[in-house]
Amino acid sequence: MEQQERARQEDERRETERALQHEKEERARLDSERKEKQRLEEERIERLKCERRDRERKKRDNERIKLQTVSPDTLRSLRELIRERYELDVEIWSLRNVRRPDRWIVEKKMDKADAILLKIFSIVHAWDGTEGSWTATEWSQAKQVQGRVLAEGKRWWAGNAPWDD
Repeated sequence: MEQQERARQEDERRETERALQHEKEERARLDSERKEKQRLEEERIERLKCERRDRERKKRDNERIKLQTVSPDTLRSLRELIRERYELDVEIWSLRNVRRPDRWIVEKKMDKADAILLKIFSIVHAWDGTEGSWTATEWSQAKQVQGRVLAEGKRWWAGNAPWDD
């Protein structure tokens, strides 16, 4: 009787060990699958980041090439940028008394206005060395525009908020 009891207990112990071993193996398999999924997801995210960087680089390169070519489209886009910058400047200045919790809205407009001014400067700087692409009259007018755009008095909003005045 005692031998049967010991045999039964031994069988139960072995069965428990097998169940624990099986559970341990199952956990290890699930953990391995989870890690593999995580690795694949990280690879996918990295691939998407690379693709996005490539698209952005190509877009910047195309914009740079467009800026370097003097065309009616370039001049038209410059005019539109100047108007957009002026509109933002007026709007930012009109919002100079905005309450502190709402300043982030104006700050976004300030960042956009500074980015537009930078783009305007890059267009005008790209004209240097392109005198041969213009007629004498056009070049004279381009130099006047360049002089006005590059003249002092343009407000950079970064670090120079209207509520600080």
